[in-house]
Amino acid sequence: MDFFKKVLIVCIVFLIGGFAYFIFFGSENSEKDTTPEPALETNHLPKVKSLSSAFGCGIHNVAFFWRFSDIDENDFQSGFQIQIDDEEDFTSPLFDSQKSDVWSLIEADYFRYDLPKELPEAQEYFWRVRIWDNKDKVSDWSRKQILPI
Repeated sequence: MDFFKKVLIVCIVFLIGGFAYFIFFGSENSEKDTTPEPALETNHLPKVKSLSSAFGCGIHNVAFFWRFSDIDENDFQSGFQIQIDDEEDFTSPLFDSQKSDVWSLIEADYFRYDLPKELPEAQEYFWRVRIWDNKDKVSDWSRKQILPI
């Protein structure tokens, strides 16, 4: 009788262990969820287009213009950054707006920014701009533009 009790106890232990394994780890033969993972939304980088600048009265009233472009249909501009330097490499900009959301909208996707300070007299300046879309993706810097004085 001792032998049968030992066999019964071993069987019960295996059953409990197998049941616990099934509860925690599932079964290889159990039905798998075949629902596809939701596709990750792709947000492309915005682009700066149609750069220009203008002077009102000499170097005191400088305005910058650019177009926002993004292949993501519902994206719009949420910020920009302009840098101005008298060196082409922009290593130490004379003016850096940092990320800003203050601009004038000329027409759909066409923006204007008025420089809030005077530039010291120089032969020429260089400027560039980059923009952020509403999903906080930032564009590359625009090509540098010459701002002749």
